[in-house]
Amino acid sequence: MKKRSTKLIFGLFALVVCLAVGFATVSSVTPTATGSAAMKDSNLNVVFDGTPVCSDTTNDSASIDSTDKLKATFSVTNLAAVGDTRTVTYTVKNNEVDLAAKIYVATAATDITNTKSDYFEVTTDCTGSSNAKTIAKNGATTTVVITVKLIKVPTASADSSSTITVKFTADPTQPTD
Repeated sequence: MKKRSTKLIFGLFALVVCLAVGFATVSSVTPTATGSAAMKDSNLNVVFDGTPVCSDTTNDSASIDSTDKLKATFSVTNLAAVGDTRTVTYTVKNNEVDLAAKIYVATAATDITNTKSDYFEVTTDCTGSSNAKTIAKNGATTTVVITVKLIKVPTASADSSSTITVKFTADPTQPTD
């Protein structure tokens, strides 16, 4: 009986030692997580807001795409002399609660389309990421201006108008306030 209780005591002692060593090993390990996450512009809640304002409401029209709220269209007609310009001003709103946003027109060919690029030049006041406009968080707004300039006088009446579509990019940024 004494041998049996001695074995039992040593067995319990060995079990306690194993549990103590196991606990010490587990409690000294610092868990780490690696990887990265990035918010894509499609996840940002930045949209054109309100009604665009054209410099010539008689000959021009502007709209906001109903399914892509960072896509705008501007149609111009009846520019007569080389150098004549028309503008449209859009309001852009940042509905993000915690993030500011930088908005710009990327320089890719797919971001600006112009049905008559031989006759009309299109510029914005925020073309390229170096000219991005920052919009504060929580409902703040900024304006974006698109300018269309006649660079060559059309010889056919069919070439005297153009429809311009501009796709903006919105990148998240930390707010400064």
